[in-house]
Amino acid sequence: MLRFSSLAAALLVAGFAVGATLLTAGFLQRRVVAPLDALRLATAQIGLGNLDVRVPVAYDDEFRSFADGFNEMSSSLAQTRADLERRNASLSEALEQVRTAQHELVQSEKLGAIGRMTAGLAHELNNPLATVLGYSELLSVVLHDHPDTPAAELQSAYVEPILQEARRSRLLVRSLLQFARRSDAEVGPVRLLDALHIAIDLRKFAFDQAGVRLDTRDVPDVVVIAERQRLQAVFLNLMNNALDVMAARGHGTLTVRALVTEASVELLFDDDGPGLVEPARVFEAFYTTKGVGEGTGLGLALVSRFMESFGGNIAAENLPLGGARFVLNFTRASPDAAADEREGTSYETPAHASPLPLRQASRRQLVLVVEDEAPLQRLHRTLLARLDVDVCLADAVAPAKEMLAAHSFDVIISDVRMPGESGIDFYRWISETRPELTSRFLFVTGDAEAPDLIEVMLGRPDALLRKPFDAREYLSRVAQLLA
Repeated sequence: MLRFSSLAAALLVAGFAVGATLLTAGFLQRRVVAPLDALRLATAQIGLGNLDVRVPVAYDDEFRSFADGFNEMSSSLAQTRADLERRNASLSEALEQVRTAQHELVQSEKLGAIGRMTAGLAHELNNPLATVLGYSELLSVVLHDHPDTPAAELQSAYVEPILQEARRSRLLVRSLLQFARRSDAEVGPVRLLDALHIAIDLRKFAFDQAGVRLDTRDVPDVVVIAERQRLQAVFLNLMNNALDVMAARGHGTLTVRALVTEASVELLFDDDGPGLVEPARVFEAFYTTKGVGEGTGLGLALVSRFMESFGGNIAAENLPLGGARFVLNFTRASPDAAADEREGTSYETPAHASPLPLRQASRRQLVLVVEDEAPLQRLHRTLLARLDVDVCLADAVAPAKEMLAAHSFDVIISDVRMPGESGIDFYRWISETRPELTSRFLFVTGDAEAPDLIEVMLGRPDALLRKPFDAREYLSRVAQLLA
């Protein structure tokens, strides 16, 4: 009996011990493990960016205060993030306003430069136009008075000078248009000489008139990282500054040369003028040594900004023997990277121009020309006659649409700016109604920098021929479309 009582007592004690252990485990689960697990999960959510998570408040005073602190921290982080997002939005808006203001400032500087160049540009255009007009009149007289003159003699004596001067005029107009148009602000590979030649074309007459020499013989044909319009503005600004300081004495030389390595290009603008008053300050905005009304003090500040946007830099110093030097540093790019940058820049005409191509088709194909200028209509018809095709002429988009309803055309050639609907409107209409003809559509226009035309060209970069165009290129492009 005594042994049984001892066993029962032992079992009772063990039962109480197990119960106490279970109670303790339950207490710890509710008061310690669960709050810590909730805290772990909430911390993980915050790590994922969810700042709205909150920890349930525990009954225990210590864990309750801990949970309150954690929740207060989460609320503070959420408020801080909201404040940062508002500030970022405000900064983005301010940055966009700064960019817009900078673009407007650049355009204003360009317009000012064009205004200063107007007289020289008029002279540069009048010279070749006078040559074209003079030789054209002489050719007309010779053909009338001496109709038996050999074609080769007419070609050499009259036709080639006309072609040469017409191409010279075309290049000058293109240079002006390229300089004047808004920058696309896309930094990439640019041919250094192309941008330099555009600036030279625009200021050549002013340099000649002032008796100032411009020497660029030592600049190689390399490709640099820049943005084409801004690079032209950099060169034009440096040329203008050198011209201004040397023109007063009626002589001087601006020498442009390059030091090229595998990775970089250093371009030096050296003049033999009086030098810089304060070389360290020339790139400060609104700093100028010119008289009131003669300069804004923004030109070189913009040049410095542009060079930085290219990933390069510019420095200024005085030369030991007198004069100023500006040093431009560029990152060099592969020549193949700018293979499509080059446009024709030569004034030269081949000594023996090849005849315009002829083409024989298995059937007479039909070409629609939409052009509102009568002389250009006649030119289109004359040139297309060499391709053995039939031609329909329309002076506006409306009659062109009527012709499309009545005939099946193989190629469509259209101007852009015309009375009524534009050539771009016509192209979009064709894209909707006759999409099979979009690949046989050719824009021939002098307004090649129009934003809406550039938008269309993104899809078909080969669908544009600039006026004034080369006859051989014109016939080649049309023949490709006919094929």
